[in-house]
Amino acid sequence: SPASMTTTARTLTLVIAVVVVAHGPQLRCGYVYDDFQAIVDNPRLSSFADAEQLLLSNYWGSRNIGLYRPLTQLSYLLDGAVFGFNPTVSHLIQLILHVSVVGLLMLFLRELGVSPRQAALGCVLFGCSPALLDASVWISGRADVLCALFVLLGLLMAVRAQRRGEGPWGRCTVALASCYLAGLMSKEMAVTLPILVLLLPKARARLRLPLLMASAAVYGWLRWVAVDGLLPVEAGEGAGALFADRGIVDRFALGCRATLRVLAWCVVPWGLAADYRAHPWALPDTAVGVSGACSVLIWSGALWLGRRWRSVRPRDGFLLFACLVSFLPVLQLVPIGAVMAGRFAYLPGLFFMPLLVAVAARWMGRRRAPRLELVSAVAAVLVSVALTWHRVPVYTDRGTFSVDVVTRYPGDHRAWNNLGVYLYLPDERLERHDADFDGADEAFSRAMAIRSTYRMARLNRARALLERQRVADPEVDLGPLEDWLGPGVRGQDPAALYLAGKADLRRGKRSDQGEGRRALLDRAHDRLVAAAGGFGPPRRAAAAWKEAGLAARANGRADLMRAAWRQALALVPDMQGAAAMRRSLE
Repeated sequence: SPASMTTTARTLTLVIAVVVVAHGPQLRCGYVYDDFQAIVDNPRLSSFADAEQLLLSNYWGSRNIGLYRPLTQLSYLLDGAVFGFNPTVSHLIQLILHVSVVGLLMLFLRELGVSPRQAALGCVLFGCSPALLDASVWISGRADVLCALFVLLGLLMAVRAQRRGEGPWGRCTVALASCYLAGLMSKEMAVTLPILVLLLPKARARLRLPLLMASAAVYGWLRWVAVDGLLPVEAGEGAGALFADRGIVDRFALGCRATLRVLAWCVVPWGLAADYRAHPWALPDTAVGVSGACSVLIWSGALWLGRRWRSVRPRDGFLLFACLVSFLPVLQLVPIGAVMAGRFAYLPGLFFMPLLVAVAARWMGRRRAPRLELVSAVAAVLVSVALTWHRVPVYTDRGTFSVDVVTRYPGDHRAWNNLGVYLYLPDERLERHDADFDGADEAFSRAMAIRSTYRMARLNRARALLERQRVADPEVDLGPLEDWLGPGVRGQDPAALYLAGKADLRRGKRSDQGEGRRALLDRAHDRLVAAAGGFGPPRRAAAAWKEAGLAARANGRADLMRAAWRQALALVPDMQGAAAMRRSLE
């Protein structure tokens, strides 16, 4: 009715205002952690010239870990090609998308028949939850926000298709299928949308399945082309290890334990940290233990309760089932190697927060305590807003982000590595601080002490020492690089060979004439040539060939210099120093 629509609009305006106030510091935040490698430094996202390639390429580009999110990348293309990766603009876009999800959640809850007051409270708690900031604030979390946006749009279309009595080819059903495809192309967690549609009360969902399956088929074909299969062929280093050697029961128990923990943090966010993980559940030697077994029992009990509620409380039953179902992609029933992170709770949180409100309201209603209900609601909103306002500045830059993680998780080797990179390598475009080489070396040392096989810490520690020798201390000893890079050099890792070759080149140039100098320069040339052959990206290979030519020239081997520089120029004709290299070849 018009009166109901007016009430909903006013309530929604108030909800959005509260969410925007809670996220106020967001517009002063910057890019952190994955934002650099996957977004800011991704050459395909700086110009519309390569826009069509995003549809048929994986999310990380050169690092295929089975992620296919072209719609999310197209949104990043808007940030880069139009606004030049201005962090304020990127965060404004992120906030607009998050507020849009909150608005759609309000509309969806009203469509389900939830009262305006309960719907508003559920939306505020979702929109201001400090446990969901890895999605709502962190730019790399945009995939979760877009995924939730299209899932909600799809559910709204399913409800309206049922209300209109549409058949399998009606407008709302076509819109639902389109939302499903868009959600899948934003993040893989949208795969559960057909199950959510089936769970909707009185939705005649089976009529929607043909078009939903057609969308899934289109997505499957595009994904197969982009990532060479439906499932990832490799996982990230360290915590992203595959679970192929674990049994399905163990994987499911670990997944249950992780998801229950992140849901607990949605209620009491005492253990939050930037990029927080539920626990190191992705390590090969993680024990299931009593907590894992109890988690499976809790999950089973929740499923039983959801089934029972569906017959007596259809809305509550749907919200409980929808929350559990939304976690299915990360429960490791299929060993996809995903790490349980806090932002994975964003989509399930759409249903979990309103469910908490419904359960609490029903409990207080039985005790006829309207004042307690009002006071509890106001307190919950104020606490959520205050904690979110306090936590948002964690995403200011790489430094505050990494410090927050190592403060909460001092055993997180990745966070120590990220902190080291921030300390030794200021980003002139985005950050203003002097290089702290001592602090960086200590951070990398901590990362290597926690995990001695951690490749990135070894490489970055070597890069930091080379940078220190270049800009701050020309006489610094480069000898330790041999120990740090030794495993990689022996394993023919091109990045390790490249850094070791550069170190040999600099040490050779500094040494006196003699056999020692020639041996260092010969080894530098050989290592750099091997690195060039191992690098896939042309620019990295060309850089290695260029350094190999410098080593040959320093050693008086003009023939090897010419051969190396011809290779470099053939790969990247416009590389830095190309004119001088061509003059040397004449």
